[in-house]
Amino acid sequence: MLQLDVWYVTANIISNILGFFATFVLHKYIVFGKKDAVLNHFVRYCILTIANIVAQTMLLYAFVEYLHLDEGSAKFVSWFITVLWNFFLYKFFVYV
Repeated sequence: MLQLDVWYVTANIISNILGFFATFVLHKYIVFGKKDAVLNHFVRYCILTIANIVAQTMLLYAFVEYLHLDEGSAKFVSWFITVLWNFFLYKFFVYV
């Protein structure tokens, strides 16, 4: 989205929204193999996704504005940090 002249924070939010439903389905049925409690899992997934978007956006903003990283590198680093804790949160909070 950076090539489309979209502000990096807006691009981050849009990209997270676009991947939301695909990742829910893939995590639920393929990664964790859960076929029950769809509504319960979806609500927990929504809560975790909102927390991730907030954390990732705050990290992205801090990396660009305070550490002066370029937007692409800052996006990768903020994404990488949130991915590190996601597996465990999905396993022990969302798909229990």
